[in-house]
Amino acid sequence: MSSKVPQVYHHTDEQLAEWGHELRKIVEQELVLKRRRTELERLMADHLAHLPPLYEKDVDKKQQNAFFMAFNAVMAGNDPVQLRTMFEFVSERNLEMRAWRSEYGETFQVAYQRRIQELGGLAALEPVIAAEAAAVKRWSIIACGDRNWPFADRAIIRKRFAQLPDTTRLIHGANGTHDRAGELFKGSYLICAHVSKQLGWPPPKAFPYIGSLGAAGGPVRNTQMLDELLRRRDRDGDEIAVIAFHRDFANSKGTLNMVMQAREREVPFELVIT
Repeated sequence: MSSKVPQVYHHTDEQLAEWGHELRKIVEQELVLKRRRTELERLMADHLAHLPPLYEKDVDKKQQNAFFMAFNAVMAGNDPVQLRTMFEFVSERNLEMRAWRSEYGETFQVAYQRRIQELGGLAALEPVIAAEAAAVKRWSIIACGDRNWPFADRAIIRKRFAQLPDTTRLIHGANGTHDRAGELFKGSYLICAHVSKQLGWPPPKAFPYIGSLGAAGGPVRNTQMLDELLRRRDRDGDEIAVIAFHRDFANSKGTLNMVMQAREREVPFELVIT
């Protein structure tokens, strides 16, 4: 039969009494602060409700209120990237920020500046921002597909590309057809390049069709693009993928060859079939 070892406490009754007394004082202070906060929030809400709108068009406050919530959430945290993003927004909308008030009654400009000073200034945030940026994986992709993909359907490509970071590096095959006015109207390769530019991606790298090789020109070009993609993975540490856009993949030639080569070389691939 096992017996429990009695616990021995080394605290005196005087110590316990002192801790209890200190705890009661903290609870009382907490109640006072809560009452004061409620009172201040009521006074500020009443005052702000009687302020005139910033502009005549500023009748619907939904967007402004949504920004207030986002601003105060960022200010309450320590995320340097979010604070930097807020800094850019505050700088861009300087006039509004000087006029609007946060829930603390300060202009957004003043509130932001105080917060940054508490954290040691923007210069102190730069190393943290740089470290976080370095930790984010960059993507390199090959975009390929239907040479008859219409320019009018570029939204499908844009929707997929918008899911990737704006640091994504594109590799494509440079095929596309222009009309007599020089406007692109079909060809998934050049449409992908067009969309990537609109999204602010780095300039793409193009591998034109090797016409001198005849029927072998397409597969050889695909190999060259995959070689470049794998170099970026091994040399630069990029995440890689092949994304193919095609309406009739089963009857495709160049796109099918690209996917087959990617599978043989263990490169992730994705088919966007409409």
